[in-house]
Amino acid sequence: MAANTRGNLRLWVVRVAEAYSVRMLTFGSVGATQERQKQARSEIE
Repeated sequence: MAANTRGNLRLWVVRVAEAYSVRMLTFGSVGATQERQKQARSEIE
């Protein structure tokens, strides 16, 4: 039982880590895109 719980816990940690990294990648790319658009806009003006 204990070994099974540990396995499930590791699975859960991996799943959370994957979801977190995907979210960070998504938000990071969105933030970078917005920053690029801001710079382009200021260069046009």
